[in-house]
Amino acid sequence: MSRPQPVQTATRQNSIWKPLSEDNFRRDLVALSLKCNQVPIKPRLWLPATSDAAHHDKSWSNNARRQLSFDVERRLADDVAYILAAKEGVGSVTAVCVEENHEPEGLIFRVAANEGVNKEFKAGLGHICELLMSCARDGTPSFRRGNHTLKLVISDSPNSALASLRQTARGPAGQDLSRRLSRLKIDFEEFLRRSESLSAIDEMYELQVIVKKCFSVTTRDGEMSFWNTLSSAGISPKKWFNNKFVMQIDKLAAYHRIPVTLVKDVRKRGSRALFTNITPLYLESYASKWTTISAEGKRVKCHVHAEVQIITHYLKSQPPPPPRIPPRFIGTSKAACFLCHLFIESHGAFMVSATHGRLYDQWTIPDLADYSSEVVKKLRGIIALMDDECRRLVKEKHGRAFPLTSRHNLRDFPRYSPVASSVMSQQQQQQPHMPAIGEAEAVDEAVFEKLDLKSDMVEDIVSQSNEKDERKVDQIASNPSDSSSTLRSGPSTQEVRIEPDQPQYIDSIPGINISLEVETPSIGMAQFRKVSATNGTEHVSNLVKLEDLRLGDEMYFVRPEDQDHVGLRIIGKGERDLCFLRLRWI
Repeated sequence: MSRPQPVQTATRQNSIWKPLSEDNFRRDLVALSLKCNQVPIKPRLWLPATSDAAHHDKSWSNNARRQLSFDVERRLADDVAYILAAKEGVGSVTAVCVEENHEPEGLIFRVAANEGVNKEFKAGLGHICELLMSCARDGTPSFRRGNHTLKLVISDSPNSALASLRQTARGPAGQDLSRRLSRLKIDFEEFLRRSESLSAIDEMYELQVIVKKCFSVTTRDGEMSFWNTLSSAGISPKKWFNNKFVMQIDKLAAYHRIPVTLVKDVRKRGSRALFTNITPLYLESYASKWTTISAEGKRVKCHVHAEVQIITHYLKSQPPPPPRIPPRFIGTSKAACFLCHLFIESHGAFMVSATHGRLYDQWTIPDLADYSSEVVKKLRGIIALMDDECRRLVKEKHGRAFPLTSRHNLRDFPRYSPVASSVMSQQQQQQPHMPAIGEAEAVDEAVFEKLDLKSDMVEDIVSQSNEKDERKVDQIASNPSDSSSTLRSGPSTQEVRIEPDQPQYIDSIPGINISLEVETPSIGMAQFRKVSATNGTEHVSNLVKLEDLRLGDEMYFVRPEDQDHVGLRIIGKGERDLCFLRLRWI
């Protein structure tokens, strides 16, 4: 690990601590911390996302077209941060930003950690990036890639996962919930009892099974988020989301959910080219600085948190050089603390998913000589805003319990479908064609040669979870290939069979191409009619307005439980019917 950067290099004249001195700022932090018992605000599990236009200030604006949606960018950043912090240990906090680069197409994972990034940390992310890039390039089916990524994630952090299991099994808070999770709790205890006598390979295999059981319990086999799972079972999420036993189960489940959703996101046609070229870049941490102003009343060290390291980097390089597109989110392995969230909110160019609301007064911002005059002015304004908020909060009444700082839950569980469609103009078809999804055997076996786990049970669980996903239709970008067949409109209502690796293309609408693809192991049927009336199928159809779509947009359609198909009614300008598309799973 490299030596930390100095945290104080600016002269007194050019310091960010003017006109408000750092000592006075710290006194206000300590006063608030003592008044509210370190918890000035309530935890916020899911901070709202704003529109792209409203989110970025003018210095960050550009007209570049984004390929990653808000939800995908946020989930990707949070998930990468989470699995990296698991390798570092319980006390570590990791922050990640995802940058898009369109010349050449690719992604940059910009990573910071509270205590810096070590070699093992970098090697773990490097392996994951290699796996995702390989998946994007050769199109190996997601249930195999998800399984391999799961092996890598768990093998990189077995101690963290085992520590979570031990906390879960021994926690008395699980007694009430154990009536519904009794089988899972017994599995935990049995695994922990036998873990010391198991070989490394057997331990890894059984740990994978435990993790997948956690996923099954918390998400109802991938149908909903843990919050909704608790609600539907008559359990108060607000109560149990501050319970360590419950949150440990959710955190363990994330070890299965994250590899699956990572691989699913990689396979989206609209953004798959980005994932063929992933570059991890690491920020150097900052040295601590001493202060005598603390809630403990003694001399302590102040630290630069990972989120602050991220913002400091972008402040020094603002605006990002084209063709990079600046990130919108800072992914974090834990919910942001009160001061980091307040700093991010006052800065105005980023968002985080959640804040636990706890105030750590041993917190600081780098005061650097290489800040531009504009950045110094901006930081002085941010510090003033933060101080005003602290002085306002100290006047309020407080009586909150300590929140959990470590959690990894989603408000809405991401849904994926084996069927994807593309609607785009002829002009937009100039992008390079990505290869169709293939049945190629998984590569990079050397990464997992020490954990050569090819259990039918493991692959069956992943495969079955794919089949249970509710269906939707994704917006993708692809060009027709010479080897694939074409579905043309006509008076016939005959269905056409769609199999994996054999996309069907509809090219009979002037200026519009639609491609249909099904993901293994599913098989689908498609029926296309270029008519103005849908012969009684309107009640199960979903409207698709072409004029409202942009390249890269995604539309989600859920198949009704009493139906075996989804109907799409495609409309052009002036509400003019262009066609009706019926997608059926068999």
